[in-house]
Order: sequence, then C-alpha cells, then structure tokens
Amino acid sequence: MNNLIEQLEKAGAPEAFAAIGLDYDTLFGSSEAFDQNPYRSHQWIVKEHGEFLVVNAIPPAELQDQLFWEEWYLQKADASRNADDPGKAEASRSADGEIHHHILTLWRPQTYHEIFTAPETDAVHPEPSFGQTWYVIEDPDMTPWLLRR
Repeated sequence: MNNLIEQLEKAGAPEAFAAIGLDYDTLFGSSEAFDQNPYRSHQWIVKEHGEFLVVNAIPPAELQDQLFWEEWYLQKADASRNADDPGKAEASRSADGEIHHHILTLWRPQTYHEIFTAPETDAVHPEPSFGQTWYVIEDPDMTPWLLRR
C-alpha cells in the first residue's frame, strides 16, 4: 500500500497514537508533502498487552538489513507499584505513564542506548522482529524518522 495515511488508518494507528498521548495530525500531517510514501516498505502494527500500547513501523525480514524498525509506545502507569504509599499510588493512577520513541536497527549505529534481543514470540512485539538482536536508539523527538526534513 503506497498511501501512508491509508496504511496508518488500516492499522488503527490514529486511535493508538491518541491513546498514547501523541497528536496524530502533528506527527503525520507532513506526510502529504512527499511524492512517495517513505514508509511504503514498512508494515504498521498496533499491539496492546498488559501495561504496553505500541505502534510499530517495521520492515519485512528481507529488508531489515537496510531499513529500521520504529516504535512508539506507552508504558502505562502501574498504581500497584506504589501500593505501600497511598499518596504515590494516587499520583501514578492519575498519570498515563511514560511515552517512548525508539529507532531499532540490526546494524550497529554510531550511537545507541541499548541492545535488545527480541524473543522468539510474545504478545508485545511484532512478529517480524522475533529472534533478532536490535540496536535501540531512544529518540526524544516523537516525529517519525522518515518524515523529518
């Protein structure tokens, strides 16, 4: 599918980005300025499991040595972590949690923040990532990497 907006809508990404706390129009409004969809080789997958809500843009296995995997996720606040301190538990319940944006590659970039070995299967990560070792860049800029100018 060459149209980015169609890809995102089909995956349920607009609703997921809103639930994460990110403005979909701010993130993807610039996508119409591109002649070609820069994410045309990526698959958009939304996963929700336990305390995680994740939007993934991941290339197929045969392109992972050339293209990166990008993920945005919310690690929801867990009130039970602070059950021994009612004041802290109340504060955690009122906060949505931590929002992250990762760029993941199979090749070693000049700068990275961690190395992640994806399990052979689980409910949080997209299937094309399974069994691979990824270099993770924690990106404080939530703008999609391929939409930056």
